[in-house]
Amino acid sequence: MGSGLRATAGRPRAPAAGARERRAALRLCARAALVRCANM
Repeated sequence: MGSGLRATAGRPRAPAAGARERRAALRLCARAALVRCANM
């Protein structure tokens, strides 16, 4: 989580885009976790 906050702080000119990218990344991470659990 700290790295994400640091990345957003590094790009203050596009907060909306950063939030959108973070949301998409979280969704991808959640999907990968679900797939991993299903495979296990």
